[in-house]
Amino acid sequence: MGCPNQSPTITPPPQVIEARFPVFELEPHPDCVYDFLQIHDGSSASAHQIGKYCNTTVPGNPLTSTHNLLYFWFVSNAQNNYKGFQVVWQTADPVCGESITHKTYGDINSPGYPGNYPANRDCYWTIEVEAGFVVQLMFGTLALETHDNCTYDFLEIRNGLLETNSILARYCSSLSPPPLLSTAPGVWIYFHTDPYVSDAGFHITWSQQPVGIAGCGGYHDNDDGVVISPNYPNPYLNNQECYYQIHIGVGGNILFIITNMDIEDHEDCSWDYLELRDGLDENSLLVGRFCGQTIPPPFTSTTNDLWMKFRSDEAQGGSGFRATYTVACGGMFTAPNGQLQSPYYPLTYPANKDCFYEIRQEPGNFIMLMFDDVEIEEEADCNYDYIEVRDGSTSDAALLSKICGSTIPAPIMSTHNYMWIHFASDPYTGGGGFQATYTTEYTGCGGLYTTPSGSIQSPNHPTPYPHGANCSYYISVHPTLLVNLRFLSFALEQPDTDGNCGDFVEIFDDQVSLGRYCGTIFPPDILSTSYKVTIFFSTGQTINNDGFAAAYSTVNASTGIVMSSVSCGGHITSNQGYISSPNYPSNYDDVRECVWVVTVETSLQIRVNFSDFSLESPNPEGVCDADYLDVRNGGYDDSALIGTYCGTSIPSYFVTHGNQMFMKFSTNQKNNFRGFLMDYDAAITGLLNVVNIVYYIILFVTE
Repeated sequence: MGCPNQSPTITPPPQVIEARFPVFELEPHPDCVYDFLQIHDGSSASAHQIGKYCNTTVPGNPLTSTHNLLYFWFVSNAQNNYKGFQVVWQTADPVCGESITHKTYGDINSPGYPGNYPANRDCYWTIEVEAGFVVQLMFGTLALETHDNCTYDFLEIRNGLLETNSILARYCSSLSPPPLLSTAPGVWIYFHTDPYVSDAGFHITWSQQPVGIAGCGGYHDNDDGVVISPNYPNPYLNNQECYYQIHIGVGGNILFIITNMDIEDHEDCSWDYLELRDGLDENSLLVGRFCGQTIPPPFTSTTNDLWMKFRSDEAQGGSGFRATYTVACGGMFTAPNGQLQSPYYPLTYPANKDCFYEIRQEPGNFIMLMFDDVEIEEEADCNYDYIEVRDGSTSDAALLSKICGSTIPAPIMSTHNYMWIHFASDPYTGGGGFQATYTTEYTGCGGLYTTPSGSIQSPNHPTPYPHGANCSYYISVHPTLLVNLRFLSFALEQPDTDGNCGDFVEIFDDQVSLGRYCGTIFPPDILSTSYKVTIFFSTGQTINNDGFAAAYSTVNASTGIVMSSVSCGGHITSNQGYISSPNYPSNYDDVRECVWVVTVETSLQIRVNFSDFSLESPNPEGVCDADYLDVRNGGYDDSALIGTYCGTSIPSYFVTHGNQMFMKFSTNQKNNFRGFLMDYDAAITGLLNVVNIVYYIILFVTE
């Protein structure tokens, strides 16, 4: 229960409270959720929380307020009684400020930070560093009563250790100031508050810096910039402690790229290192601590601030680091629906920006793009600032629309599963930018394939395809590669007596037709002469059949080396497809081991159906010890076994328990056969079992 008469302990201002706990024993819990004492630095539970205490953890020794009030909230539940607590308190004069010497870096806070600072305070700090060095101050937080002449609440910093030294800066606002660098080997800091308005105060990190060393720390508030270690590209000095802050406009994110790195290497990067944090100070989320010469991947912040620390010890060094940053924009979008925005939307977008957005979906889907808002510099031909939408995955795909001005265009639809969008701004007039949403719709017909290997099938395969379909499958790989295409199954309407095809597949090597096929005779294996192959599938209104399945791999155009193939193993992430043994429908090779791991979307399961199966027979005991296929319920070789298959009996249809399946195909040195062909798709199945499990868990909890 909560104690009904909650009230603060009050002393006359400006004194503070020192509280001690001779007795403290509450019900133990790691998170103090049963019985606890919660203490706030002020007059109510809305004041800054000092802590939440239980077990025998005594609050403070003593616990000292920063204001003239402390608020206690004691809660106990209906179980387990303990001794409780006793508190004794006395008043004390407030103490704030400090004289700091013999250190190279540190931080200082306003009283009560991160809670509001108290009224009627005068706090003094001095920071003294070694001769030949200066002091750099960086502001993680600055939130003071805002007014013009800085006479109410203010923070004053002087260039030296005396009150009579020249003023470096005086602050009385909530702006984020750039780092401050003294020219003397010390600073004097004075914080004053009046009896009225209060705020969160300040948090400052400081470091000792050599005189005249360029690149040690800094504040970067442009949309683009370069950050370097001291003396880069020359070796950095020993015993450096440099702080950097990158701050861009509200609503923006920062793309941070390390281009060069040569920092003394260590397993834990505890000697020399670059530390990156996603936020405005050293308490923000740690992105990583980097050293050595291995460049980490680019990072995009979640806010408009990044904080960095570069440190060197007294020993071995290197040339340091160089990094670039810019306002992040564009990206790859693979979710079935989403939202795109210009940088800083709905505020004015930056100048000289090129943002590339690629929407990539599974084959068989098309994309609908709808603009919710457009405000872009207008010009008759949209040659200044513009949005360019293309029907594909590259800048040379067919242009669907070019947009500028403030008129919202009609919805834009792709013809297959990729859409490429380019937002460009020039150095001059800007605007509020754009916001757009996209959705996808599955048709199972056609698509763009850009990976080095993959599988293709007609709609509904292996069940009959629909009437009136016209599907284009575009394979477009890297220009240095050729495409090797093989059909795994083929069953279309038979040609008429004159040999004409009603339903047909036509294959193009770039723009050249290689032939039109129908009936049940497989098209020949094809090695293209270019990096583009198109398969056009057309059906009429009368007879239909089971359709086709095909797989492709790639070959280096100059060496003839197979670059990637779906024939023997691989990691497969599409939600539907085909897997076949090597060389299928021809015989597989001796002494092969192929491992496939199929992963579909989380929360889905995998339905598997074998349409052909012909392996070496088991031994007389019925054990598959020659050629076999292992299938497992998960993504690993030790996942639960679904079955080990061999011989000519087609495995039964089955559904995995989760979203992963492991398959291993192994052959020995003797007999070889045609192999296998299977298709799979992802689906939500087994919902009744899942519901039952949840139901019993709920019953157990409530009992």
